[in-house]
Amino acid sequence: SLCDSARAVLVLSPGALNLEGACRVGSVVRFFQRGNAGATSECVNASFDVRADALQQALVRDALIRPAHISNVRRYDLGHLDGASLGFSAAAALADGRVVFAASAEASPNTYDDGECAGSVLGLFDADQQVVATWAVDTLPDRVKIEGVGIESVDADALTVVAVTDPDDADTPSELLRFRIASRE
Repeated sequence: SLCDSARAVLVLSPGALNLEGACRVGSVVRFFQRGNAGATSECVNASFDVRADALQQALVRDALIRPAHISNVRRYDLGHLDGASLGFSAAAALADGRVVFAASAEASPNTYDDGECAGSVLGLFDADQQVVATWAVDTLPDRVKIEGVGIESVDADALTVVAVTDPDDADTPSELLRFRIASRE
């Protein structure tokens, strides 16, 4: 399965895998592993690619995604907000190969449990998968956890990005946020 193969390639125990984002970049689907806790070597932010046609075969024909199908494995240090490690929480691709991502900082004991959120950032990868910009999401007095992003529009100077929050509370509705960020490094 995709999860078993991802764990093998990323060298993670079964409980450490948490694929929080995915987007299509050209002929591949790029997956993003949330590694926000930082408590162990398994708490790693990473990305990897699976050819879109192989993924389609897995979904349509119940074929397996094997470790050999996974390529372009990258690990990232996204930093911290108020002492909590940032971990990937969403991604959306642009037509030119760049990727907008969200990362949230949670004081969590592992890669999947919720914890107190110190806030979120939006970031931009260039086509070579280098982080070229990050922007803190300033919504004080609240500290939001972004769990979804999409590209609403692109123009010469800016991207309009929409984001969905996750308040980790069944009684609190999610919010839809809209940001304009610089479209060039």
